[in-house]
Amino acid sequence: MINMTTFTVIVEDPQSEKVLTAFLDALGIVYNAQNVIDESQFKSQEERELFDRLKKSLTHVKQWENGEIELNDARSFLNEISG
Repeated sequence: MINMTTFTVIVEDPQSEKVLTAFLDALGIVYNAQNVIDESQFKSQEERELFDRLKKSLTHVKQWENGEIELNDARSFLNEISG
C-alpha cells in the first residue's frame, strides 16, 4: 500500500510559482499545478463564454501536441466556421 499526502498551495506571484516548482522538481516530487479562475473577474456572460471557448481551444492544442487528436487543416477549419 502506498501512502500519499495531498497539499493545496495557493500562489499568486508568478515568480514564487517558478521558485516553488523548481524546488519540487529538485526534490523529485510529483505535483499538479492548476490555474484557478476567479469568477468575479468576468464582466458579462459573453466574457465568460469567450473564456470557456478559448480554454477549450487550448485544451485541443495540447491534445494535438501530445498526439492524442488530429486537427483539421486550415481550409477545413475555414469551411467549418463559415457555416
